[in-house]
Amino acid sequence: MKHYLMLTCAIITVSLAYPAIACAPKKADMPNTQNPPAPKSTAPKSTVPTRTPPMPCAPDAPVAEKRAHSFTHHGITIEDPYHWLKDESYPKVDDADVLAYLKEENAYFESKMAAQKPLTDKLFTEMKARIKEDDSTVPQKDGDYIYW
Repeated sequence: MKHYLMLTCAIITVSLAYPAIACAPKKADMPNTQNPPAPKSTAPKSTVPTRTPPMPCAPDAPVAEKRAHSFTHHGITIEDPYHWLKDESYPKVDDADVLAYLKEENAYFESKMAAQKPLTDKLFTEMKARIKEDDSTVPQKDGDYIYW
């Protein structure tokens, strides 16, 4: 329950702190496929607010290594350079490379969210206060899921 609430708080905090979370490509990386710029207009500038452009990707974000892997299914060959990230023993992670990459991503997330820690804690406390915590009922199985 705690992990679910912590994840929910983190998602809410990220969406509040970073409304444009998508990374913007660097101008140097983008091909110049647009027409030349139009001549400057002498009309007065609009006072209507514009949307904030997406945040650029942080340079210190971990980037997963690409490793050659392909498989054929129904006669179609699929290249999957990130297949190595799938740990066959999931939800327990045994692969040292996958675990190391996950630790890098978690450290990056924690460093970026450090400023939001008070808000996250406040949200977690508020959500936890609204949930009645008693496991007095017997779990009921419904298909592949168990409900309390």
